[in-house]
Amino acid sequence: MSILLILLLLGQGISCGILEIESHEGCEHKPMWPPHIIEIISYLTVFMICNLANATGIGGGGMLVPLLVIVMDFPAHNAIPLSKSIILGGAIVSVIMSIRTRPMPLDLKIVSILQPTTLLGTAVGVWLNKLFPDWLILMLLTSTLVYVIYKNFTKAFKLYRAETVKIAKIQEIKEKNQESSGLTSKESTPDESEDFKQATFDGFPWKSTILITLNYISVLLFALLKGGSGMESIIGIEQCSASYWTLALIYTIYSIIMTGFAYFFIAKDLSWSLPKTICYTIISFIGGIGSGMLGLGGGVIIGPLMLDIGLTPEVTAASSSLIVMFTSSSTSLQFYLGNVLDIEYAAVMFVISMLASVTGITMVSKLIKKYQRPSIIVFILGGVTTLSAILLPGYSYYVMSKNDIFHKVC
Repeated sequence: MSILLILLLLGQGISCGILEIESHEGCEHKPMWPPHIIEIISYLTVFMICNLANATGIGGGGMLVPLLVIVMDFPAHNAIPLSKSIILGGAIVSVIMSIRTRPMPLDLKIVSILQPTTLLGTAVGVWLNKLFPDWLILMLLTSTLVYVIYKNFTKAFKLYRAETVKIAKIQEIKEKNQESSGLTSKESTPDESEDFKQATFDGFPWKSTILITLNYISVLLFALLKGGSGMESIIGIEQCSASYWTLALIYTIYSIIMTGFAYFFIAKDLSWSLPKTICYTIISFIGGIGSGMLGLGGGVIIGPLMLDIGLTPEVTAASSSLIVMFTSSSTSLQFYLGNVLDIEYAAVMFVISMLASVTGITMVSKLIKKYQRPSIIVFILGGVTTLSAILLPGYSYYVMSKNDIFHKVC
């Protein structure tokens, strides 16, 4: 925390001649190579942020965006695309590690229901990111994080109390068995893993997997069909033309239809009613908007939602990472097509995030196994979100005077 605050203070003193170069249009960001000492320190800070954020499945966009803007001198509209590429690197590693874990801590059924509206939200969020001024984007982001912090810590303390009771009961049974037999046998002592078990499947969820795959292909195809300022539409659709908005409407209808398919084929297995399914998908849609517009991974909203649904912290982190991988990859592509993603910086920090994800997930998994407290994940989630909420108001003030107008989308 102190290191990040020091970096933010240092960033206030950065002039146009340090991390920016002069051009005929004013100041623009320097090329990635050679790296400045401030950038090297920032890379190390990115590693530390991703180390914890990726372990909880949220990505850490709430801290990455202020770092990229205040310290590394990227405009907010460029910092958000960069944060998406950073989040993507960590999410990919997290999903791969989850798939290799047995039992696999991924609830594909819930992901398949929430995914269509989440991806639709990312498309809307990318559009709003171009429209809204920076100060409004940051106000919305900070307000969202304050609510999420409350939900996270409420759930974390509730889980902690439940774990304390379970651990006490296990210890009590062990002591009784030792007194009666002089040794503890597996037959007479409950297996601790049963008290902290992860969700498992009755067979592989092929229906969910097919729906997830189709939804992901559709959002990538939508991005290629509509194109952007960085790359023309593959079928020649002009930006903001009648064909452009017709395509957007078709994708919106498609997402709603796929959500309906998920409800009829999968929601019944989860005993979800129609009103409950609608409520959850609306929340996931809002999470997608936050992902595309505010630079979040989406997990900061989807994660608490999954905890409320009843998933364990381990399954929540893994499943949230899967959704984050979809949202961050689709938005990264859309930002690339919109010509606002710096590929060189994105590639460097993408790799840094992947390495941080390996170390962070391994460390947190060992802590959970040692102390038998999955609530550690939720406490870290709350802590990362709290740091984001602390940093963002200062960042809002920093950018407010630089960009206080609405932009033209077309």
